[in-house]
Amino acid sequence: MLDSPLLKTFEGFIDGRWQAGSGKHTLSVWNPANGEALAEISAMEKADVEQAIEAASRALVQHSPLAERRRWLQRIDEALRENKTELGRILTLEHGKPWKEAELEVEYAAGFFRYCAEHIDQLAPHPVPERAKGLDWTVYYRPAALWGSSPLGTSPSA
Repeated sequence: MLDSPLLKTFEGFIDGRWQAGSGKHTLSVWNPANGEALAEISAMEKADVEQAIEAASRALVQHSPLAERRRWLQRIDEALRENKTELGRILTLEHGKPWKEAELEVEYAAGFFRYCAEHIDQLAPHPVPERAKGLDWTVYYRPAALWGSSPLGTSPSA
């Protein structure tokens, strides 16, 4: 079985906590190079998936300041880079890819978080310089699932 300080559980992370699937089923993870069993992970049932979707939907509408979101992105970038050797080892065991390639994959993923942290200020609301029809216009960026609602929770036409 796979032993790693980064994998303390093989459960799902739903609504801020680790939890096993509500059913009794598990899935086996195998090393493709030698067929060795690496782990038994919880199989998530339909109810578990629905719970995860509901939790994600609630999280989507929570407002967090850009500075806080930047810190989260930076911490993810740093954590990936600090653990690239162990993450590379896990990827190698699970996928059978060369270790150096797996480490580069971790660095590549970390780069997306770093890039987003460096450019997150682009998401700040900003006024449109034109005064069309004598009105002031401000552009707000928010998830597509919330498109059509204003930052104050009312529809733009209200």
